[in-house]
Amino acid sequence: MKKYIILLLLAEVSFFSACTEDCSEYLNSDNFINISGIAEEYKVVSFSEEKLQIKPSVESSFPESDMTYFWTYYNTENAEKEKTDKKGRKYYISPDTIGRDKNLDFLVKLGDGEYTLVFTAKSKSTGYFQQYVAKLQTQSSLSHGFYILKENKDGDTDVDLFKYTDNKLISDVIMTSQGKALRGKPRALDINHQLAYIDPNTDEKSGTNMLCITTEQDQVYWIRALDGKTVKDFSNFYYEQVSNIKPYRVIRGTYSEYLFTDQGIFNGYTAKYGNGLLGEIAGYGSSQHVVQATKAQNYYLVYWSLPEHDIKMLNFRGQLFDIEKDVEEKEIQYETTNLKNLECVYAGLNFAETSFAKAYFLFENNLNHQKLLYEILCQKNKAVLNNVKVIEPTSHYAKASLRAICAKSATIAYAVDQNKIYSYSLVGPANEKELKFQGLPANEKITFLSNRYFLHETASFDYLIVGTQTGNTYKLYFYEVTGGEPAGAPKYTTSGKGILKSLGYVDPTVADMEDGAIAPVLDE
Repeated sequence: MKKYIILLLLAEVSFFSACTEDCSEYLNSDNFINISGIAEEYKVVSFSEEKLQIKPSVESSFPESDMTYFWTYYNTENAEKEKTDKKGRKYYISPDTIGRDKNLDFLVKLGDGEYTLVFTAKSKSTGYFQQYVAKLQTQSSLSHGFYILKENKDGDTDVDLFKYTDNKLISDVIMTSQGKALRGKPRALDINHQLAYIDPNTDEKSGTNMLCITTEQDQVYWIRALDGKTVKDFSNFYYEQVSNIKPYRVIRGTYSEYLFTDQGIFNGYTAKYGNGLLGEIAGYGSSQHVVQATKAQNYYLVYWSLPEHDIKMLNFRGQLFDIEKDVEEKEIQYETTNLKNLECVYAGLNFAETSFAKAYFLFENNLNHQKLLYEILCQKNKAVLNNVKVIEPTSHYAKASLRAICAKSATIAYAVDQNKIYSYSLVGPANEKELKFQGLPANEKITFLSNRYFLHETASFDYLIVGTQTGNTYKLYFYEVTGGEPAGAPKYTTSGKGILKSLGYVDPTVADMEDGAIAPVLDE
């Protein structure tokens, strides 16, 4: 819909009180400003290389030397909402200026939504102007795909985004969006759909998909996937300032989010009920080693607790429990608390057997370097130690430089030993088998291995992802799996600059409380 607005820049009374004979001649029917060449609606992909370029035609009775032009925009939905600042004063959101030339050449960096685009052509001598209003629909290129956590050449933290649908890699998203990377090497990345926060543009509660990143500088960042902006960190996640905390990772549950730290776990509600502020669950520390059960167990969490050296369970209400022992299993002589001689090496989830899920924790004994694999049954309202397996020290799984676990298609784990990948049986005899990966160069060093899956009715997948590193270049190979083993050539491949650490998947179609909102929690 085309709209013209012909106005006086000053209020009518003020203008005429100051007007002289010299300027009154402009205010007659012989003077005009006509705008054309602008569409009624534009659709752009923001945070990409795509620019919004518009070349309007302007016919005017005023000389060109007397004309000035500018482009503005505002969020259509928020424009008509009256806001209140911290002092109780009422205000409306002001439009932002994006160009002061006649022709617009704008690299769009806006979140998903509808915006109103306004072009203004004005006579400088009179203030007489005309505007053309168009609709601008944006979809962020950053809202969908695989985010890749990496260490950049300066030893700091950044992410690349692999848009697998068009085989495109967007590099250094944080540097591009914020002007600098996050200080320090990366510790963990968890992508959490629909977390709560206070929108700094509206001062209202909102929800969005977030990249939750912790670094070795002991900092945590909640970064909005739509635009790569940090919306929450240690300065505003809690009711008061905190210090001397080591953050491990941020994970969402059924309707809560949890920040795991060395001084305890902080939690708060997600987008539907929360405002982004977290409260502390007192009593225990935690670690990066966290396993999240399935929907059948209300997505409760089992984790390795430091400095206590305990295995703990956190239910969907935020209540903490010890891991129980199977009273019928007399042969299990191992404890789940005060495991002072054990250090957790890896943790993962398997739910290939549909009747229940199992959390696996691999430990190394500091005294004799023996490796123990704890198998914990994730039942409806409790977690029970079901078995402890002593790992044969000569096995590939014991000697592995990297480990992963198959989540849903087979009861196996994975191990990288001497740059080869092996499967390891989690049930029955500890059988191992070398897996063949078509299209994976033998001369590339394997530095990353993950079974990345996604459970959502519109976009489910199950990939075994192999990452390699050559100097400052990483490569990723995405394999579909059959029975836990790679099936054929990679479905996708990508490559980027930096040292690969981890990855995660974000999907803009996921709503709060849907299955897809609970992303896999992987020990990477």
